[in-house]
Amino acid sequence: MLDITRKGGSGATSRVSVRAVKGSSHTTDKILFVRRHMQALVQTPLKEAIISLKEEIEKLIQSEQQKTEERDQKHADHRDRQRNRFRPLRTLLEELVAAVEPNYIKSHILNDRVTIEIGRKEGDYFSADKRWEIQPDYGVRLTAEKGDSLVYEKPGFRVEETNYYHTPEFDVSEYTHTFETEQETAQYVIKQIAEQVAHYRYLESLTARYAERNKTPNHELEEDAL
Repeated sequence: MLDITRKGGSGATSRVSVRAVKGSSHTTDKILFVRRHMQALVQTPLKEAIISLKEEIEKLIQSEQQKTEERDQKHADHRDRQRNRFRPLRTLLEELVAAVEPNYIKSHILNDRVTIEIGRKEGDYFSADKRWEIQPDYGVRLTAEKGDSLVYEKPGFRVEETNYYHTPEFDVSEYTHTFETEQETAQYVIKQIAEQVAHYRYLESLTARYAERNKTPNHELEEDAL
C-alpha cells in the first residue's frame, strides 16, 4: 500500500492510496509508473505534473501497440513456416484426391492444411463417413509474455480424424494421430481411403447383383437351381 499526501495552496491536504497487487513484471511496471507520478503530483506544480503524466501515458500506449504488432508478426511468421513445411505433403494429398472417384471423396485444400472427407453422394448431398484434417503439428502455450505468440511449431504432422456413424445412439468419434514424415502421413490416409472405397464398391456390387436377380423371371431361377 502506498499513501501519498498532497498539500494544497490553502493549506488543505488530500491523501491518495495505491494498493500494489503481486503479479507479473508487466503489472509491476504499471505500479511503479503510478508511484512515480503520484510522487510527481506532490513534488511539482500540478500543471507540470499533468503534462508529464500525459507523456508517460503516451509512452505506455506506444509500448503496448508495439508489443501487439510484434505478436501479430510472430503469428504471421508462424503461418509462413507452417505453409512451407506443408507444401510437399499438400502436393501428395492433391494427387490422392484426384486419383479417387469424385462421388466418393470431397476435399478442402488450403496452403497450410487439407481436409478430406470420404463418403457417398446421395443426389446433390454428400454423406461423409470419415473426415481427416491434415496439417503440420503445432503446440499452444497457456500463457505468454506480452508480444509473444501462443502457438509454436512441433516436428511432424497432425491428422485429426472424425468418424461419422449416422445413428442417434453413437454419432461421432474423434482421434488425433501424429506422424514424423510426409510419407507416413500420406500412407496412413491412403490406406484408410482405399479401405473405405473398397467397402463402397462391394456394397454397390451387392446391390447390382440383387437388382439383376430381381429382374430374372422365376422359371429361369428354378432352372438355374436344377
